[in-house]
Amino acid sequence: MKFILISPTKSKEMDVEWIEVQTQESNFVIKKGHAPIIVILAPNKELSLGLQDGSTTIMTVAGGILEVNRNTATLLLTNE
Repeated sequence: MKFILISPTKSKEMDVEWIEVQTQESNFVIKKGHAPIIVILAPNKELSLGLQDGSTTIMTVAGGILEVNRNTATLLLTNE
């Protein structure tokens, strides 16, 4: 699945196997084929990305909105 990260100063695109996000209500994992959804991420929480080589990347997100479609997840950061 394609993961697109858009911040106020740059954008980045990468292929991932899964994404684990934390919202104010709960955390959940998104994989290819996930039902479309738009969520607001909990501020200053970790976002985990499962890369295609089997490794995991973890980043702390100050805040943002994640839009998920069947094959793409786009994260719009509200702060860097």
